[in-house]
Amino acid sequence: MLDHLKETAAARRLDEAIARVYAKGDGLTPDVGGTATTGQFTEAVIRELKG
Repeated sequence: MLDHLKETAAARRLDEAIARVYAKGDGLTPDVGGTATTGQFTEAVIRELKG
């Protein structure tokens, strides 16, 4: 969606934050092998964005 809105820098930043969450393995939801809720996944991504 961000790319569609021409917010490419924000899209890249979000994609990178999500990739870091996946790489760490914490905060993953059951559909990808974790135990976190979607809220916990979102919180993990927000923490990565804040840095």
